[in-house]
Amino acid sequence: MAMGSSKGKDKEGADMTGGEGVSVAKRGLFSGFLKKFLPNAKVTSVEPSLQSNGDAPDTDTNAHQKFPLQQITGTVSSTLMASGLFGSWAVPVLQQEPYEPTTPPPANIPTETVDVPPMAHRPNVDTGGNGGTLPVTKRSNADHLEAKMRQGNNGGGSGNSGEFLTASIDLFRRERSGHMPSFAYASPQFDGDLVRGTELWPKMARSPGYYLYWDEIKLAEDCSEQIVNLLPAHLKTFSVIELGPGEVDIVQKKTHNLLRAFQKVRGAHCLKDYIAMDVDEGYAKRNARDTGKTFGVREDYIVSDFRKSGLRVQTEATPVMVVFGGTLFNMPKLKDAKPHHILQTYLEYLKDIIGKDGYLIITQDVNTDEKSLLAAYDDPNGYGRETALGIMHRINRDLKTKNFSGHDFECLVRWDQADSRVSINARAKSTKYFEIGDIPFTMQKGQEWSLVNAFKMSAESFKRNAEFAGFEYIGVVPEKTNKRIVAHVLKVA
Repeated sequence: MAMGSSKGKDKEGADMTGGEGVSVAKRGLFSGFLKKFLPNAKVTSVEPSLQSNGDAPDTDTNAHQKFPLQQITGTVSSTLMASGLFGSWAVPVLQQEPYEPTTPPPANIPTETVDVPPMAHRPNVDTGGNGGTLPVTKRSNADHLEAKMRQGNNGGGSGNSGEFLTASIDLFRRERSGHMPSFAYASPQFDGDLVRGTELWPKMARSPGYYLYWDEIKLAEDCSEQIVNLLPAHLKTFSVIELGPGEVDIVQKKTHNLLRAFQKVRGAHCLKDYIAMDVDEGYAKRNARDTGKTFGVREDYIVSDFRKSGLRVQTEATPVMVVFGGTLFNMPKLKDAKPHHILQTYLEYLKDIIGKDGYLIITQDVNTDEKSLLAAYDDPNGYGRETALGIMHRINRDLKTKNFSGHDFECLVRWDQADSRVSINARAKSTKYFEIGDIPFTMQKGQEWSLVNAFKMSAESFKRNAEFAGFEYIGVVPEKTNKRIVAHVLKVA
């Protein structure tokens, strides 16, 4: 399998720097973006002056609009929440244009809001499609479309054939890239099926070079008390909401260490509730039951993707959201938005979930060393590449195609210094014509499509973006040995 490191220009043919030095207003980047997806939104562009280094500051007054989900992940969302698939994805800080907010965001788009009642007032019954006893709330019209699209889910991985078809067409049209990892996490449906993400991904995650897994465990083992001590001393009781917990044994090695630190620092009875939120019902339900039983607390679970509907969960104790595995930072590349705008939008969705006076504990990978990154994402056994290549096999298996085969592609891992991004790409082995959902495509030998992006950024840059999204920054705790993984503690402002 070919390996390589690309600089400056993406192998997909796109300028990885996003056209730095050209003013946002002149390009009409976000004004056109908002007019397309938000026809009723007020769009005001300001022509920025070029800085001495040739870069343009981001001064479009709507540049930090809280984008609707369709725009971030396509017509319908295709985002995985299960244990941070393919590791910790974060937003780059480019040398050409620092990813820092410069203008206040406009008011959020109104949506119909229905609060989830406190746990003590909810009937302990299963609500079916939404999972657990917490209904999906705060649905916009787009969310209703997503709910409709989810009917008839074909099973295995995130989304249904409608989501998958839209994502696949967008991939080959180059409307977006790096947005496909959710579809890799799927199970085989027959003997010899090469869609094996649920089997291969855990093997990759536990490979010796995949430091994200091992360093997070070390962080949880060695630093959990330090993390808990960053929370205000007057807080005595907590309701923990875990986002994308994934496999039970991983939660036991990471989250359980943190919860034990809560009990040691704040008292044996400080934990009142544990709520697991995942797109996979099995993960959500099993972790809720296991953690509830282990710590003797009330348990609940939610089956949902936070990037879809925007949940609002009311709890009787202080809500603390915990996010291990880099779940938040699965950042696609889009024509019409920069990664830091998407990150800020995702953080605003988390604010919706935990509400005012809630807290967020989230880990981040801050490593930008090419050698260790390639060793992590391109494991010697090829589990990561095979997992990603399963997406192409799944297109052939689950969608209407003509002259398309996953065997026509190979996967490789690249590191782009300019974009501060690890990219797992599918590369065409030959030139051929094919169709997906009756849409014709012609690929040339050697062309590449990014299936998975893993953006990296500094802890300080994440802090600035979190503050701009409406969080009060409390502090950061690095893993002690390698300092590649850090934990941020924030409060909803």
